[in-house]
Parts: sequence; structure tokens; C-alpha cells
Amino acid sequence: MKSFVVLSAAIALVAAGESGTCLDSAELAYLCTIGTPLGDKLSSAFYGCSDDTMAAGRARKASAGANLYNKKTKKCVNPGQLARNIKQELADELCVFQQLGWLDNNSTVPTFNEEVAMADLAALPAEVSWIGTDDGAGMIHGCIQEKFEKLSTKKNKKCFESYSEKQQAKVAEIGYFYAGVKCFTELFDQACTDYVSYEVYSYFLAKGAPSYSTEYPTTADWTTDYPSTEAWTTGMPAGK
Repeated sequence: MKSFVVLSAAIALVAAGESGTCLDSAELAYLCTIGTPLGDKLSSAFYGCSDDTMAAGRARKASAGANLYNKKTKKCVNPGQLARNIKQELADELCVFQQLGWLDNNSTVPTFNEEVAMADLAALPAEVSWIGTDDGAGMIHGCIQEKFEKLSTKKNKKCFESYSEKQQAKVAEIGYFYAGVKCFTELFDQACTDYVSYEVYSYFLAKGAPSYSTEYPTTADWTTDYPSTEAWTTGMPAGK
């Protein structure tokens, strides 16, 4: 099974060239969870979300997202519209998470089922499962704070201040959920990328793949045996 994972990843890494990996999030998730209970659940989730739901979500990625100020209408959005914008942008992620049993998507702001999610993550390789530990939670929290800072534009702040206290609480809840989903998926993708890349490297190293020298030639090496400028002009006709 590992050979299959490594071969699939190696092909993708070679095809990607200098850009890193050309695997998308779904392919990365499949490769780093294959052979685990979560891998089986993900396969079913991707299949269940592979219809118009995910296609429509990709088509709507340019939605307003978590911005409180609508540039087109030049007005502040209400909490209900904000929730709809976020659900549009996160359509792919929310569909998969709901299929996994990680979310209850029946309310305005979906409820996260931490017990199910943590149990699924715990069965993954240690290089990925750490996301479900306190260390992972700390990194996600830091990422959420960064995203809130990026959203703290003058117009967004002005809109937030215009809301009632109840609306502010709802907007903050929606924004925190949005940032949490984005940060988790980004961290998970990065952990999977690192894990799959390491497995490819380790596999070929164990197979005795040829190593390449990291010693670069010096300028002296470059000029060895090259003719001098005097030699270049020898025998050439003099200019008139």
C-alpha cells in the first residue's frame, strides 16, 4: 500500500516541478489517510460531495466571504447574509465535514463535533495526527487571530460598530467559525504535504536512489582549460 502512495505522490511531485506538489486538497487528504478509518470515511465523503454541490462551491469561490462591507452595494451586510456568503465560499469543506460527521449544518453557524473529529484524526500517522493535539489547537488559534487581523479593515470595523450588541455577537461567532475552518484545512493540507513528501523521499532513499553531489564548482573550475583572449585572436585577420 505504501508503494502505491509513494508512486502516486512521486508522479505528482515530478509533474509539479519547482512549484512543489500539483495535488489538490482532496488528493493530498486521500494519500495521507489511506489505510486508516478516516481514509475510508473521506472516500465516501468525496463521493457524496462530488456532484453539483462541490462544483457549485468552486464556482462561487469569489464570494464576499467574511467581509462585512459589500463593495458592490457599498453597504454593510447583515449577519444572515454574512452566514450565507461564508457557506457559499466554504461549500466544499462544509459538505465533506458534514459527510464525515464533524459538523451539524442545520443551524446558521454549523456546530463542530469535536469528539468525532478528534477520534478520526488520532488514527492518522503521527506526522498528521498532531493537528488534533494541544499543539495543533495552538497553531490553529494563532492562525485564527491572524485572519481576524487581516479582516480588521477600516470599513469592516465601521460596519461592526454599526451593529447591535446581539448582531456583533453573531457576527463574531460566524467570523470565528469561518477562520477556524480555513485555518484547519490549511494546516491539514500542509501536514499532509510534508508527510507525503517525506514518504516519497524516504522510500527512494531506502531503495538506493543515486545521490547527487551538493558541491558546486568554483570559478577556478569554470575557467580551467579555457583559451585566453590572446588565443581567440590568434590567426584572425587584423581590422582594417
